[in-house]
Amino acid sequence: VVRWGRSVYANIQKFIQFQLTVNVAALVINVVAAVSGGNVPLTAVQ
Repeated sequence: VVRWGRSVYANIQKFIQFQLTVNVAALVINVVAAVSGGNVPLTAVQ
């Protein structure tokens, strides 16, 4: 049971790290595009 719990915890950590990486990358892309005066490359739907 302890091994299963540790595995679940590790998977949750990996998922959160992945989501944060993707969200920060999207934020940086949008901020750079907005500052440079261009169109926003990523919309909320994407």
